[in-house]
Amino acid sequence: MAEKFEVIIGAVDNASPVLQKFNQHLQTVQTTSQKAVAGLQSMADKSKWAFAAMSGAVVGAVKVFADFEDAMAKVATQLPGEAIEHYGEMSRAVQDMSITFGQSTQVMAQGLYDILSAAIPPEKALQLLEQSAKTAAAGFTDVATTADLFTSILNAYGMEVEEAARVSDVLFQTVFRGKAEFNELASEIGPIMGIAAQAGVALEDLGAAMATLTRQGISTAEAATAIRQAILSYIDPGREAQETAATLGIEFNATSLQSEGLIRSIGKLTGATQEQLAALFPNVRALVGVQGVLGDLSGAYEDLQLNMEATGTTQEAFEKATDTMKFSIDQLKSSVQVLTQEFVEEASPAIQEIIDIARGFIQTLRDLDDNQKKTLTSLFLNLTKIVGVTAGLGMLNKSVLNIASSFGVAQANLTPWLIGIEALVASLFLVYQYREPIVDFIYKLGEGL
Repeated sequence: MAEKFEVIIGAVDNASPVLQKFNQHLQTVQTTSQKAVAGLQSMADKSKWAFAAMSGAVVGAVKVFADFEDAMAKVATQLPGEAIEHYGEMSRAVQDMSITFGQSTQVMAQGLYDILSAAIPPEKALQLLEQSAKTAAAGFTDVATTADLFTSILNAYGMEVEEAARVSDVLFQTVFRGKAEFNELASEIGPIMGIAAQAGVALEDLGAAMATLTRQGISTAEAATAIRQAILSYIDPGREAQETAATLGIEFNATSLQSEGLIRSIGKLTGATQEQLAALFPNVRALVGVQGVLGDLSGAYEDLQLNMEATGTTQEAFEKATDTMKFSIDQLKSSVQVLTQEFVEEASPAIQEIIDIARGFIQTLRDLDDNQKKTLTSLFLNLTKIVGVTAGLGMLNKSVLNIASSFGVAQANLTPWLIGIEALVASLFLVYQYREPIVDFIYKLGEGL
């Protein structure tokens, strides 16, 4: 008997190294499996976020194209009849100018729409849009502002599109000499453009007056109002103004204003007293403007002369304004926007097909009767509950495995049990959820038996 025990003990002793090695292999396999599971979980998490990011990028890209398409559709409404043949050229030109001048395609399209809606011929609209974009870049404003300004000036003075470059040079010369920024000048000179053009006051005259007054610290808005009221004083002088003008030996009416111009007409009042000036210009704002010009008359004459000779001022301002990193970044952003639009345009048939399928599915759901909709709603709510329970069980599963690991219990040993428990809980939930149909079925089965 003792010999048998010795044999057994010897066998166990001999097998111990083998068993230990086998146990080490098992632990290695377990560690490797855990790492693999962790790696797969990490990959799943990263894939989830990558899918979300890709989905967001696709949605964003489609929106960029849809916004541009919508803006150009608005432009198309201003191309009646045969004029629509310019649409393709305009669409490409808007994208190209967007990159060149660092403005978004939506803003460029809006500028084109404003130009066409101002009765500019379609064959000349792109020329004016390009000048508007260049002026906008030079003046640190947007195309919509400059397009509106140019169309107002050209229409008010009866100018051709080819004269827009000259108009831009005069405006920038006014900015150089005065203290107004370009966007301020653009917003304030518009309201006085119509009355000035009707009175025969040239744009160069308006610019000189604006430069002279703003240089003295008068705000752009106040200067524009003063000039407008001064012009109205010449157009419709009162009896006292006419008598005062006769005393001074000058003409004071719309005809003299048109022939002499605003600055030179005011220059003839250098010998007038303050009382006489007040009689000629009873409006306080007009009087402030006239006194401002008279206070710097030599400067006003110089402003007028520079405006008459203005050339190349827009180009000078453009070169300075665009020699910045910000402008380069704006160009890059526009390039990405246009590239996105081009890619989505190529994929638009497939996207439209998906949209049509989704709309058809939605219409199918709308066509369901009330009972079908009620059944579908109940099914959706039950699926939501099941998903909620499954998610809760998943969280519980992770918590139990983490606790077990902290006590040295292998997760591989617990996983089958946890899956069984989850299945049991899910089954109990389904039985509880559908207990009435199940009880009804068993009752009917019993009656049949």
